[in-house]
Amino acid sequence: MEKRDPTYKPALDRAIQFVLDAQYPIGGWPQRYPLKAEFSHHGKPDYTSYITFNDDVAGENIDFLLQCYQALGDPKVLDAVVRGMNVFLVTQQGPPQAGWGLQYTLDLQPVGARTYEPTALVTHTSATNIELLLRFYRLTGDRRWNKEAHRAF
Repeated sequence: MEKRDPTYKPALDRAIQFVLDAQYPIGGWPQRYPLKAEFSHHGKPDYTSYITFNDDVAGENIDFLLQCYQALGDPKVLDAVVRGMNVFLVTQQGPPQAGWGLQYTLDLQPVGARTYEPTALVTHTSATNIELLLRFYRLTGDRRWNKEAHRAF
C-alpha cells in the first residue's frame, strides 16, 4: 500500500472489500465472516454474527481501513470508518455504568456469548473503547468523541 506496487493492488482490493462486506450497515462487524448460524457453543446460540468488540474486532478493522484511506483516499473506505466509529456511540450504555459489553445483538443490546462470557459490561473492553474514542477525537477534532469517552469515567 505504501509503495503503491501494482503487483499487490488486487490482493489489497480484495482485503478491503472483505472488510467492507463484513461490516453491518450500522457500522459494527461480526466476530466471524461470512456469517453462519451453525456455531452454537455449550447450548448457547451462535454468537459469531453479533456486533463484536471482543478480540478488538472493531478497533482493528477501523485501523486497517484508516490506513487504507490515508494511502488510497477512497471515499467508500472513509464512510466505513465513520460508521465503524459511530457504532461505539450507539452501543455505549447509559449511566450509571456507561461502558460496553463484548458483543451486541443487531438491535444493539449487550449479549453474552460463550458460557463463561455472560451478558455484562466488561472493564477491559470499556477501557479499550475509551482509548479508541480519545483516538477518534485526536484524529478528527470532533468533540463528541471526547465527551463520550469522559461519560464512561
